Amino acid sequence: MCQRTFDIVLRAEKTYPDLIAFAHKKEGQWRYVSYREYAKLSKKLAKALIANDVVKGDHIATLTNNRPEWNVLDAGINMAGAVHVPVSPFYSEDDLHYIIEHTDISLIFVFNKILYQVIRRICSNIPLVRKIILIEDAEDIPSLNRFLEEGNDVPDEVLERRISETGEEDIQSIYFTSGTGGRPKGAMVRHRNILRMMKSMSEIYFLKKGEKALSYLPLSHSYESAHNYMYQHAGMIVYYAESMNTVVGNLQEVKPVIFLSVPLLLDKIAAEIQSMTEKQTGSRKRIWQNAWNFAINYNPENRSLIYRLKHNYYRKKVFPFWKEVLGEKVTRISAGGASLPEHLARLFFAMDIMVLEVYGMTETYAISVNSFQYGIKIGTVGVPEKNVEVRLDEEGEILCRSPYIIKGYYKNPELTAEIIDPDGWFHTGDLGEWMDGKYLKITGRKKHVFKTASGNFISPENIEKQLVKSRFISHALVVGKDKNYLSAILVPDFNELKNYCQERKYETTNWKIVLNDLEIRSLFQKVIDEYNRNAWETEQIKKFSILDHPWSVQTGELTPTMKLKRNNLLERYDGMVKQFYE
Repeated sequence: MCQRTFDIVLRAEKTYPDLIAFAHKKEGQWRYVSYREYAKLSKKLAKALIANDVVKGDHIATLTNNRPEWNVLDAGINMAGAVHVPVSPFYSEDDLHYIIEHTDISLIFVFNKILYQVIRRICSNIPLVRKIILIEDAEDIPSLNRFLEEGNDVPDEVLERRISETGEEDIQSIYFTSGTGGRPKGAMVRHRNILRMMKSMSEIYFLKKGEKALSYLPLSHSYESAHNYMYQHAGMIVYYAESMNTVVGNLQEVKPVIFLSVPLLLDKIAAEIQSMTEKQTGSRKRIWQNAWNFAINYNPENRSLIYRLKHNYYRKKVFPFWKEVLGEKVTRISAGGASLPEHLARLFFAMDIMVLEVYGMTETYAISVNSFQYGIKIGTVGVPEKNVEVRLDEEGEILCRSPYIIKGYYKNPELTAEIIDPDGWFHTGDLGEWMDGKYLKITGRKKHVFKTASGNFISPENIEKQLVKSRFISHALVVGKDKNYLSAILVPDFNELKNYCQERKYETTNWKIVLNDLEIRSLFQKVIDEYNRNAWETEQIKKFSILDHPWSVQTGELTPTMKLKRNNLLERYDGMVKQFYE
């Protein structure tokens, strides 16, 4: 059993050195890195870091896309006894400055010239940063290849001694998570957190040496990087997608057996399958449409003979064509980041593609999973992983305790104490309930923060506060949990609207008629447009409805302190919300 994450590559170097570890595209061609080369470069990097006075416990940041070099940096940084801080390049400059300064970063590796210039400007007033290195080759900028040569004079014994000083309880990485808003938080992950989770999850995935996996979610997120370690431990070939926009094409080209995904991509794949179905003609189209309806309503518990015969017919006549969208050979999809809509889970299960829906977060890794080993119940997040204790407190909040939970947040003991109690229980902030006594179902968010289909955390209250700044809006309810975009239900300030109408001699005896007037609707559209201009794309409002009646304490929409009774409203306007996404 590996004790440190870099033991994975050291083990691979001895047991399957000539197998391909990674593949990435450069100038339109796939380039390959063997496990032998991976180990060699990782050791060279560790020596170069030692030559640059990196000591045990130093923090070194990487800002890069998914590529083989990420692994070399990760392993080499840890071999030198340092802590890897993988950072998303897509943070704002203000957040990047905060992360680099707050985390006491001394060296930074970036993947292109544009980002190099940005980081150089950000770090101009952060004295602890000693060097910024470009991963790609460039004559006028310190590059990774030249940096690697700086460790040529470091003896092997020095590196071996540094490697031996690192143990499973040492911090391996600090992953930043925005979570429920505010400043990004640095989650301190130990080597053992990753390795014990990896070992347990490997028993579920049935991964084999030489199989292919496709990676497209950012390695700067613990969800993707944990799978990345697991693929390597199994001796697989990890192909890195060219970009988010090429994932489907790369699936068809690479033909992996597994990939990690958020529901947004699976929804895109389902839409592609549905489009293929609509393009068929005659009796073939009717068969495909019947197969579609069968698949999205698939019930694995129905064991009747007629049902199984129908399923076998579609397996032979329809599903093979649909599987071509995913590259034909996919048998497993690890789904996480946001709740998976039931119809998507049923669709892929019907196609004999095992969807392993994993519930967890940066701070906890896997909490529960739908799997054949533990049990599958579509509409839930499965059964708690075998090394995880889960309980619900009196408010229904999900608490968990396991060997995978982080040490805490870097330089933030107060927040750490809020989420990890003295008995070691991590407070997720999610609300849940038990189904059939063992399946965990997520029912909401304690503080109303939710995730969209792309896995982005949304704080609806923050958006609602912006919308009600308009004199024409009294209240707003933002929705979009597990959806591809946000929508809003708007309640007018009827006094302001009445004044506006009277100035223009509009009749206001019937608000339903008034609110359907194009000029009046344009007032609210302008509010939405103005908000969207200043909002992140993931927080923009795409659709909205305007109510023709006010909300009040008396009618049950508001609390005595005039806050939204959110759960009541979501239930009351469920039909309207569904129309946003039809």
